[in-house]
Amino acid sequence: MLEKDTANERTIEILQSVKGIGPVTISTFIADLPELGKLNRGEVAKLVGVAPINRDSGKKSGKRFIGGGRGHVRRVLYMATIVAIKNNEVWKNAESDSAKN
Repeated sequence: MLEKDTANERTIEILQSVKGIGPVTISTFIADLPELGKLNRGEVAKLVGVAPINRDSGKKSGKRFIGGGRGHVRRVLYMATIVAIKNNEVWKNAESDSAKN
């Protein structure tokens, strides 16, 4: 379906150039995040639910948390991140170095 989608051809091309982003992630972004490319990164982060939201009230400073937004997109993004980390040599080396310490 991605090959036949001419309306989002450029977006698909850009997403395919990112290591760790595959057809499932791209399809999810195209179908469930049509605002991608039209909003700034902060707005997209809030929309997906990965932007830390504060729980402040008056002088009280609460904990920050992520949540809300489009949870199904957030879960797909999480899995793509795990795949990217596992296939990135810099992260692999950092992971093995931290295991030694």
